[in-house]
Amino acid sequence: MKVLIDTNILLDNVFDRHDDHHSENVIDQCENGALKGFIAWHTINDFYFMVERQLRKQGENGDLEAREHIRYLLGFLEVGPSNTDMASDAVESPMKDFEDSLQSTVAQRTGCRYIVTRNIDDYKKSPIQAVLPNSKLLSISRGSK
Repeated sequence: MKVLIDTNILLDNVFDRHDDHHSENVIDQCENGALKGFIAWHTINDFYFMVERQLRKQGENGDLEAREHIRYLLGFLEVGPSNTDMASDAVESPMKDFEDSLQSTVAQRTGCRYIVTRNIDDYKKSPIQAVLPNSKLLSISRGSK
């Protein structure tokens, strides 16, 4: 099953932001092929910026570490396409948050069944259903591609 992974799920995984480890589980399922994970092109930049900044504040080499995390993710996550038509679709989307409308557009164009996010309320007007990382829909639907 194809899923789009929202940036917050990737950040949960890097910074261990939630004790429940559901985001980590989703990433693991993508890595082992149980889920086919996609990310939007712009997610790479957003992820890099947030990881680099946080790690630099902690005294680490933020640039090097952020690039290592991205290298790891690109080993099993597909980057969705990006073009003018998709950007135009996002601009016309009824969704309030433009970044989320970009995510939704990529999910739609890549044939994703769900957007995995911690911010499901932001996706109420998305044509692709948003689910939390602990959603039973991810395990129930895993067998369908």
